[in-house]
Amino acid sequence: MTVRIGKPWWIVGLVAGLIVLAVAVALARAGLEDADRWSSVISLFLGIAGLALSVYSTVKARGDSSGPTNKVHNTVSNASVEGLALLGRDVRRVGPSGRPASADAAPHREQEPSEVRNQVQGGTFHGPLIMGRDIEDVTLPPASPPEPNGPGTTK
Repeated sequence: MTVRIGKPWWIVGLVAGLIVLAVAVALARAGLEDADRWSSVISLFLGIAGLALSVYSTVKARGDSSGPTNKVHNTVSNASVEGLALLGRDVRRVGPSGRPASADAAPHREQEPSEVRNQVQGGTFHGPLIMGRDIEDVTLPPASPPEPNGPGTTK
């Protein structure tokens, strides 16, 4: 079960609503000409605040995109693996057992910055475990016949 405890945004809405109500009452009591002048001044400051907020959002969005653009998190937990386990990013040229992988199967391309995390948390592996970021030219091991009365067989 996930429990989220967030900020009480309803308080912000309540305060904003009370401010709008107070301004509306003050403008209604001021008369038409004074209310027009005050609303022009209020609009000026709201426009400046909106412009500042949009500039801040643009600068923040561009700053966030300068870091790693590609995040890969591979996690295996309490697994029972009978064959090959391959965890990675940009896996190229994987060939079947006994044959080399084709060199033109996946052309090499320039890599962008990235964050890769491969993690194994417990489990049993009865075959090769390959983990990495840029994995190239992998030849798979030959498949072994199933053990009598072992995994993958029936009685």
